[in-house]
Amino acid sequence: MEYYIRELLSETKEKEREKHAGGKARKDVNELFEREGMKHIDFHANDEAREKGNLFQKMIYHLFSLRCWMKKTKRLKKGDTLYVQFPTADHFIFQGLFFGWLRMRKIHIVLLIHDLMLLREALRKDKSIKERIRLWLEEKITLKQCSYMIVHNDRMERYLKNMHIGRNKIVNLRIFDYLIPGWDEEKASKRQISRSMPVIIAGNLSPSKAGYVYQLPEGCRFHLYGVLYEGEDHGSRTYMGAFLPEELPYVMDGSFGLVWDGESAKTCSGIYGKYLQINNPHKTSLYLASGIPVIIWEKAALADFVKKYKVGIPIKSLEDLEHTLEAITEDEYDEMLIHAKKMAVKLRSGYFTKRAVSICRRKIRS
Repeated sequence: MEYYIRELLSETKEKEREKHAGGKARKDVNELFEREGMKHIDFHANDEAREKGNLFQKMIYHLFSLRCWMKKTKRLKKGDTLYVQFPTADHFIFQGLFFGWLRMRKIHIVLLIHDLMLLREALRKDKSIKERIRLWLEEKITLKQCSYMIVHNDRMERYLKNMHIGRNKIVNLRIFDYLIPGWDEEKASKRQISRSMPVIIAGNLSPSKAGYVYQLPEGCRFHLYGVLYEGEDHGSRTYMGAFLPEELPYVMDGSFGLVWDGESAKTCSGIYGKYLQINNPHKTSLYLASGIPVIIWEKAALADFVKKYKVGIPIKSLEDLEHTLEAITEDEYDEMLIHAKKMAVKLRSGYFTKRAVSICRRKIRS
């Protein structure tokens, strides 16, 4: 039998995630696991208790979580497979121990990785050295305990193999799917998508996360969609508002979707820039599932995917954006648009997740 963990957040956390579109990828994976015939095991994550308690209360929380996870998975039998989206919302320090317990019972564990905290969170300067080391060790131990892991791309695969994690148990996702239930082609056709339109920027627009948004070149026009925007409209930059993940594909007007991150428009810098070189930003999937070609930093991990499938263009710096856009002919743009629309069909159907699950199944059977 195949099972997957479905984590249920508090109503407050769920609304917060919905506003920031932070839970879209996980919800899509849950839906695709259901379509694949897996049975869900529900957990009610209570990470607020972990965040607010004192040291003793936090330890009790971690022990309680371990007991809860063991109890919930007691029904699993030898040869069963458990799929877990990683990192879990109900993060607890004994997770590696829990996976080890499952492995002793001959249960296969497949992690579908959303974030690698040992790369991103463990490098944050606002965390103590002790806390960063703890994060790194916890995650590495947990990753080593799984049977297989579904990783973002080739770069993440090489990174983990260089750390001697999962040399023979890695499955490459390639890109995250983006489900749009009941896709309405007629409604989507009302958008203005053309080479002459502004470049689209969607996502978290806060200065701490997307500082580059406030340094955009004056020679290009931009449409901004998302939360926490603190700027003002002017000649080159227009804020279009915030929308739910299911609504956004129908309202984005523009030419390309921009995949960029970090503090600077010159290059993708800082922790977020470094992370872009190894992860798959979900906004890439948003743009392509909407049938919109992308412009992506040339050093981003997904730049190889964009070039291979001809769904956009890589760029070195946003300072070069005006010249790059002027150099694209109508025929070149139309070709990228055709390829983006073909890719959209795959992403909206869950093609890449289903492919990865199929590979995991073959590995488990062999």
